[in-house]
Amino acid sequence: MVGPNPGGGDGGNPTQPVVFIVEDDDDYRSALCVIVSAAGYHVNAFGCPQKFIDAYQPSQPGCLVLDFQTPGFEVVDLYQALVEKGGSHPFIVISAHGNVPKVAHVMRHGAIDFLAKPVDHRQLIQRIGEAIAKDAARRSELDEQRVIRDRLGLLTKRESEVLPLVVQGLASKQIGKQLDMGTNTVDVHRSNILKKLNVASSVELVRVLSTHSLLPVASGGDAT
Repeated sequence: MVGPNPGGGDGGNPTQPVVFIVEDDDDYRSALCVIVSAAGYHVNAFGCPQKFIDAYQPSQPGCLVLDFQTPGFEVVDLYQALVEKGGSHPFIVISAHGNVPKVAHVMRHGAIDFLAKPVDHRQLIQRIGEAIAKDAARRSELDEQRVIRDRLGLLTKRESEVLPLVVQGLASKQIGKQLDMGTNTVDVHRSNILKKLNVASSVELVRVLSTHSLLPVASGGDAT
């Protein structure tokens, strides 16, 4: 387990979810580390936002627990700096001075929750669990999308021309007419597409591509 680490450091196992805590109050940061690590989570804590930004690795699974305002940074500015480095970790905001405008502000920017200090320990751990689950789901979806993109890259030029017409629901005869090829040839391309995308039917093909926002657009059907 990494931590509790009041001052910062590396994230440990790159595949193990880590709860990153940014809190400038040394005693409160240490207390948060104890609470979170006692719940079974790996913890990495920073007292300086800039040091966290410098060490931040978007590829590390996990979530963030961020003080609303630490010297030199408000939480939205801090999170924006992470986004600029390619990050999109779910984050939880904590603050000793919560009010409606502050809560609305951070929630608009994607915070999981805004917790007032002193933080309710059970609520914090629950929100951390939700944030880590959300991060895991997002990473899984991205991994699946990369796999599908790789499979799409295996299609030949002709198969890539047939694909948009298949997902439109056109019959092989219609596709053949648009692309000036025989129906049997279209059937061969259709079969190859399904095999390369590892799906059993055109319906499943559409579902998979739609789920990952990868539905192709027909080019106009004047291919030769």
